[in-house]
Amino acid sequence: MITAKDGIFTITTKNTTYAMGVRDSKYVENLHYGRRITHSYERSQSGVMSVESICVDKVAAFALSEKFNNPYGNAIQATGIAKDKKSETAARNLTLDNICLEFSNAGTGDYRSLPLEIEDESGLISTRFYYTDCVMYEGLYRDSLKTGMPYAGKDLEFVQYERKESPDIHTLELIFENDAEELRGLKLKLVYTAFADCDVITRRTVIINDTNVTYTVRNISSMMLDFFGNDYVLKTFDGAWTRERHAHTKELVSGIYETGSFNGTSSSAHNPFIMLAKEDTVEKSGDCYAFNLIYSGNHRERVEVTEFGKVRMLTGINPHGFAYKVKKGEAFYSPEAVLTYSPHGYNGASHNMHKFVTDYIVPVKFKNRLRPILINNWEATYFDFNRRKLLSLADDAAKLGIELFVLDDGWFGTRNDDTTSLGDWTVNEKKLGGSLESLVNDIKAKGLKFGIWVEPEMISEKSRLYKAHPDWAVRVPGMESYLGRNQFILDYTRPDVRDYIVGILSNLFNSADISYVKWDMNRPITDAYSSGDTYPGAFYHDYVLGLYDVLLRLTKAFPDILFEGCSAGGNRFDLGILSYMPQIWTSDDTDASERMAIQEGTSYGYPTSTMGAHVSASPNHQTLRETGLDTRFNVAAMGVLGYELDLTQLSHMERRIIGAQVKFYKEHRQLLQTGNFDRVMNKDGMVIWQITDDKKDHAIALLYRERSEPNKSGDVLKATGLDEDGIYKVTVRECKVPIKSFGNLINMVSPVHIKEDGVMQAIIGKAYAMDSEKEEYIVSGGLLMYAGIKLNMRFIGTGLGEGSRVMGDHSSRLYTIDRVK
Repeated sequence: MITAKDGIFTITTKNTTYAMGVRDSKYVENLHYGRRITHSYERSQSGVMSVESICVDKVAAFALSEKFNNPYGNAIQATGIAKDKKSETAARNLTLDNICLEFSNAGTGDYRSLPLEIEDESGLISTRFYYTDCVMYEGLYRDSLKTGMPYAGKDLEFVQYERKESPDIHTLELIFENDAEELRGLKLKLVYTAFADCDVITRRTVIINDTNVTYTVRNISSMMLDFFGNDYVLKTFDGAWTRERHAHTKELVSGIYETGSFNGTSSSAHNPFIMLAKEDTVEKSGDCYAFNLIYSGNHRERVEVTEFGKVRMLTGINPHGFAYKVKKGEAFYSPEAVLTYSPHGYNGASHNMHKFVTDYIVPVKFKNRLRPILINNWEATYFDFNRRKLLSLADDAAKLGIELFVLDDGWFGTRNDDTTSLGDWTVNEKKLGGSLESLVNDIKAKGLKFGIWVEPEMISEKSRLYKAHPDWAVRVPGMESYLGRNQFILDYTRPDVRDYIVGILSNLFNSADISYVKWDMNRPITDAYSSGDTYPGAFYHDYVLGLYDVLLRLTKAFPDILFEGCSAGGNRFDLGILSYMPQIWTSDDTDASERMAIQEGTSYGYPTSTMGAHVSASPNHQTLRETGLDTRFNVAAMGVLGYELDLTQLSHMERRIIGAQVKFYKEHRQLLQTGNFDRVMNKDGMVIWQITDDKKDHAIALLYRERSEPNKSGDVLKATGLDEDGIYKVTVRECKVPIKSFGNLINMVSPVHIKEDGVMQAIIGKAYAMDSEKEEYIVSGGLLMYAGIKLNMRFIGTGLGEGSRVMGDHSSRLYTIDRVK
């Protein structure tokens, strides 16, 4: 719900209030954003809060507004429209450098980081955008389609058919105009859209040019939000290729904190998702704000702690290399920013974001569709494959219950390494032993669906496409070009390039029964220059708009294909890509230990249904780390499960283990892919994650140990989000412990501990024992949440027996938690 009365605006969601007020008839002050507040105790006859009770009125606004009785020595006095002597004095005491604002102009005495830098043809950058009017309406921002970018709720017209009632979505536009007569046609809009059911508000900034002058936008934030007080910590999600989105927490002291990207993507270095939280915030409690950006290009998040103990937060397009011309009659739209608040800690804010991403970002057709278990041939074969190898891999996958076969890089042109053929999306029938359609039919005959890898944003110098159109490669004429993975970027700012890509990929997708497409982008952008009509300052943004144009056309033409985003792994894990592709390859690193950090960091802003996660070989191909097959599965099961190893080389025991894993995942897939994810603990090398259904009837918990330490206290399994009065059965998933974990200890174990079908019965030469410890408990939800189950003792150096929990380095267990009454 949104209300506007007496220059006071209140945005109310299920649990939050966002209040603003017009001050001195021109400035918009942020009065409150946080826990939902009421101003009146009056209720309607039905007992429901009235509109008047949840909107901030004049009395409440005065209480929430900052008071400036005296100016400080070198303060710049704000200008205002005084109605009387008292108002004139108050306006004179107001300084824009020390008040929580929704928008602030350059050159007006606010010396904090500013949301807009726009210059006219003379280079003047001062603006005087002042509030003049507002518009409110039900539904999404009316000009969303004009932005050329994805936006929250873009599939709303389809969503409404699935709901009995329209979702509670409302939009507020605050309109600002210049006070100078000659600039009256230059307008600014701040757009707020409230998604009440998930406590999310989106914001964007719009510049409208109805003057006769061309303006250049050099910096534009999608949102600016000021906080009263500075007792916050900043949580960012940073890393690099193969170690994306590790969570880092920074104590805020006076100064500017900036994160972002200017490599043409949202980047693996710094994700656009960040959090601000009170210093005492933990996973389950504390005031927590979360922010994201529906954008896949250069971005910047800036947090400034001022000398007055306030915090200003801005997010939007990175101004590095950005200079966008807005001509007469044109408008510039910023990407849409996303913000949420929860008093229930980091998990609470994550829950809001997860629901928002699921309900309003990912394509609605895949919102509740369960994702298939796949086998990808990449780490099994790399470029070295033929039809026989592929069909053998598919045959073993089908026997194990896997559902989708994905053919990765190397199937097209003359591509037997990474130096050739990108752009030539024609099938290498010699390598495949026939047409793509015939291969797909052979794989489908085994009971598997078929998927394929493409990298359509790239062009190889050794390709037919490059020979025909060298000007389609992104490079600066006359300068040495910088290559990444032996390839150039294709110039998506050009309409003819986009038309070519849509055409040739449409031919490919129509040539066979393709159910899944992995869309890769293996290098960031350098040499940002177009041989087309785009000028350098607009290149990065126009490239992203071009990408969205291609994705929109293809996903509309092929609505049943499941697209998975990839960019050298997780280099472009963002809400823009998720608007077209419901899942993203989380990282090229499939090592279970590293994936714990990557997937935990990713979980703060994105649901598990968006994270591609594969079981790969051991030693791992990225870290050379050896990890048990069960732990590799347990970690991957907390995402969209796949396998990426040579199934044809598995032992008989390993086949049995994977078959059991696939069976378990299918039985619990609904919960694992659509349940509510919580980070229960991460302390002293032990991590617990939990996924719970909406009714609190079923949950699965992952307990992971980074290192095995001898002679330490036992592990305690704690849970969250259950019914404290409910009774639950807790069972460890059967796991298979590597015999080599025992070594010569087997000879030290008393025969009394060796059962016919127990741990020690396995033949020494075998790779695995089929059974390890078994534990089962029937306890209350309250016991699980507030006390926890003290699990059987881990093997601590002696006494390897029937009840021992054999957990070495990088080991884990999955526990099912099911309500029995």
